Amino acid sequence: MIEQDKPRLPEGSRRIDTNGKAELPPPAQARGGNAFPNIPLFAHTGERFRLYEDLIKDRIVVLHFFTIRGQKAFPSVRHMENIAKHLKGRLGSEVFIYSVSQDIRDTPARLKHFAARYEVPKGWYFLTALPEDVEALSDRLQRSACNHRGSHSPRMVHYGNGGVGMWGAFGVDSDPAFAAERVSWVATAEGPVPAGAPRRAGPRRLGNDFAHHNRET
Repeated sequence: MIEQDKPRLPEGSRRIDTNGKAELPPPAQARGGNAFPNIPLFAHTGERFRLYEDLIKDRIVVLHFFTIRGQKAFPSVRHMENIAKHLKGRLGSEVFIYSVSQDIRDTPARLKHFAARYEVPKGWYFLTALPEDVEALSDRLQRSACNHRGSHSPRMVHYGNGGVGMWGAFGVDSDPAFAAERVSWVATAEGPVPAGAPRRAGPRRLGNDFAHHNRET
């Protein structure tokens, strides 16, 4: 493949701020379950986001990895569509779904065309990023879940509350009602319970071993 034919992300995809310095995740992330790399991602909607600041911080999220080409072998996005339907009116207000492509060929334009095949409600984003950034996110989640590194399984879905740093996982082909219930485990309580306290016991809180956390040096 010649250089000009290689897939490219939109301009501005490098982690560089307006002063020419590499962007760093907020220092507070290193203290617990929200130690996420603040990588830039590009959505099928044409929007650009920072992973932690824009998509995870103070939100309940559901996140999985996929590729457009891989849907024939394993239709993970179709399974996610069923889960999205069970989240109903909560999606886009209380809960957000992020489908992150692991294929550099899945550009924002391709993701937009691909998303048109599904019922994609408000609050569900198909996202792409530079390969090293996707790998950093995958590595962060896998180290937390099973201390394993490598290509992320399209069968695994991570969910969590970015406000309290509580995270868990389930299989993407799980019963949709079960999956929706699991997501409710990390919802914050309302009423007399202190703000930020988990509503009920569910997934374990992540540890603090982030030796390979992808801060820029």
